Amino acid sequence: MYFGNTETGYLTPTKRQYFFFMFFFTAVVDASYMYFICVTGAYSDRLKEKTVPPAMMDAMKEMMDEMMEEKMEEKMEEKMEEMMEEAPMME
Repeated sequence: MYFGNTETGYLTPTKRQYFFFMFFFTAVVDASYMYFICVTGAYSDRLKEKTVPPAMMDAMKEMMDEMMEEKMEEKMEEKMEEMMEEAPMME
């Protein structure tokens, strides 16, 4: 096995050097691939839409209905007070 080119020359690694460099190269490629898989998996999980349990949705809907009912009562009372102030007093 020879490494290099005609301008800089060739190197002949020993069997131990060859296996070390090939193992190192393989380990770097594998680590890069594992990192890519982990990053894309985390990104995929963050893109998934979170679902709310039906019991929680029902509780939230009831709370919103109660709040709307209270607001409607307040607005009706305010409107009635305004109408009473604007209406001429009957004698």
